[in-house]
Amino acid sequence: MASLIRILVADDSSVTRRIVTESISAEQDLEIVGAAQDGNEAVAFFKAQNPDVVMLDVDMPNLNGIGALKAIRALNESVPIIMFSTLTVKGGEATLDALSAGATDYAAKPTGVGHLDKAIQYLRTEVIPKLRTWGKRYKDRHEKKIAAPTITRETTPSFQSAPIATPAPAAAAAACLPGPARSAPPAG
Repeated sequence: MASLIRILVADDSSVTRRIVTESISAEQDLEIVGAAQDGNEAVAFFKAQNPDVVMLDVDMPNLNGIGALKAIRALNESVPIIMFSTLTVKGGEATLDALSAGATDYAAKPTGVGHLDKAIQYLRTEVIPKLRTWGKRYKDRHEKKIAAPTITRETTPSFQSAPIATPAPAAAAAACLPGPARSAPPAG
């Protein structure tokens, strides 16, 4: 079985945190590793838990979502960060600010939803697929980096003492010529 995609959620609304974390936890391939109530907690959870995806509200007390985004980006340039707010709508100022500050994607919180079931359905159809997609991409890239070490002269003992053979310039050039022209020109 593939490893779980680890998700950090930050939102100042306890109701939203609970609905989001319960919806994510219901998915077999996703795991909540932290649920922060402000940007400072989000950064602390990020340092402690090293999640595969971060989901931040924009408008939070103490350190807002944009500030938390910048702080997390300073720690990790590649982790996917999805902004999740009533302020993050297509073309909205908060969305553009978040994207220019390093957010990977955004999702609008469901507004005007009169029933909890509709909000959960929105999370399942709009938000969770984004978390899954970005989390898989991040994990795949991260696992490839770990699995494929870089081979260099410094890390490979047989290369350390082996001299590099370089042909004489005229002989190297002549080796590329066809037929009788292969003989090296006379020196001098």
